[in-house]
Amino acid sequence: MASVTEDSQGGQNMNDEPYNPEEPQISVATPPLATAAMALPPGAPMQDIMAALVNAINRQSDMILQQNQKFEQH
Repeated sequence: MASVTEDSQGGQNMNDEPYNPEEPQISVATPPLATAAMALPPGAPMQDIMAALVNAINRQSDMILQQNQKFEQH
């Protein structure tokens, strides 16, 4: 029966070096200023709800695209 704590090197762990994180090589993009979300009243028509959802998704997509462009420039 094999031991759970031993690996294929007879119990010697080949990856026993401590993890020393380095500073990130790519600077984190600052998110654009948030636009006010469209407030929907209770009982709003489904068309208005779907339009607000699409707008929110598009804003998120635009933010991701801007962030990716900044990453590609570095």
